Amino acid sequence: MTEGSRKFDETLRATSKRALNTLLLSVLFLTAAGWVMLLDAGAIYKGIYNPAYFSSLVDTRMLAMFSGLGLVGIAWLIPPAFIRKLTWPVIILAVIFLILIFTPLGVFERGSRRWLNVGFTFQPIEFVKLALVWFLADRFARIGQLSKAGMKQFILPGIFVIGLVALVGAQPNLSGVFFLMALTLAMAILGGINWKPVMVIIGGAMVTFAGLLALNSDRLARFVAYDPLSNLSDTGYQLSQSLWAVTNGGWFGRGPGGSIAMYSLPDHTTDFVFSILSEEWGFAGGTLVILLFALVVYSGFRIALTQNDPFRLLLGCGIASIIGIQSAVNIGVVLGLLPTTGVPLPFISAGGSNLILSLGAIGLLMNLSRTAGEHYQAKAVPETSNGKTLRYTKSNRTRNKISNRSSRKTQKSRNSLSERKRRRVRRTGT
Repeated sequence: MTEGSRKFDETLRATSKRALNTLLLSVLFLTAAGWVMLLDAGAIYKGIYNPAYFSSLVDTRMLAMFSGLGLVGIAWLIPPAFIRKLTWPVIILAVIFLILIFTPLGVFERGSRRWLNVGFTFQPIEFVKLALVWFLADRFARIGQLSKAGMKQFILPGIFVIGLVALVGAQPNLSGVFFLMALTLAMAILGGINWKPVMVIIGGAMVTFAGLLALNSDRLARFVAYDPLSNLSDTGYQLSQSLWAVTNGGWFGRGPGGSIAMYSLPDHTTDFVFSILSEEWGFAGGTLVILLFALVVYSGFRIALTQNDPFRLLLGCGIASIIGIQSAVNIGVVLGLLPTTGVPLPFISAGGSNLILSLGAIGLLMNLSRTAGEHYQAKAVPETSNGKTLRYTKSNRTRNKISNRSSRKTQKSRNSLSERKRRRVRRTGT
């Protein structure tokens, strides 16, 4: 069926078009801000001017930019009906990537294996986030309203979630574990799950997270370093430098290239780039960036809510949640509202993996906009006499065929009997 022959709700299509325009403009400004920050602070490495390091960052971001735009084009061109058919290949590929990290292809750096080298290096966790949302959107759409689903229907998604979390935790990557748990919780809430199992999941996740922290004293120290002034030379150093940079920017900042903290703040082009941005562009610039992220998330949800297909609706909400959670966690860490953890700022942080997958996610939202307001014909689900849903298994279909044949035979015999009675009445008068 071509797009011209499908029926659409024009109001929803107009809403989606406005949201898509807002989304693309916001992403454009955020990506431009990322380039500005890279040009401002990218040449400084470990406190000194390093042109070779700057050149490598520019090359990496340029390659990531073109790769991400290529993904946008591919995602836009994929037939909407084919998106769901890619669910299993995507989630299986995510599992394979995480397993390959523990082979010689994995790159060991800073005490963990988070990178994969296959001729070029990338961080699989960025792909895993999107794959998890994709998979849960498909499974939850099949289940229907989660509050009415039985426990058996959660076994398959539960196995994959636990497996992904275990593989990411074994790297170890605690920020990745936290992110996958948060995404799973967000998708479950969007799917309408009961709050009782949600609280059980949260409790179990907290216990698991605490156990993983306890196994690594360095990460535990960074996690609990909420008071950056208590240990300036060790656990609180990075956060104290970040807070100083944010406050040093004042209302309108020190101007492009005017950051002082980029000479002393580790990861100033990646996880803590928002600190440098706030120092150079001030409270006004930082607030503008936060508003742009809010517009991206809002537009993503608006596009998702114009979908009548449950899978595409959940996929759109999940993609918006990825960007929203990631930006909120990054900015929360920079401002000292959350424990220090390695989460990049979408579209702005230097590096390739996050930019490629973030742009690819925007491409999927663009694809969703193609079916905004499209009339969706849900498959009829029969109910038994007591109101319980009857699932179509092979045995049920066979039983239904036999029952239908029997009903037709009974109706034929009744019609034949009635015809014989009418003939007898005409012949005998009784």
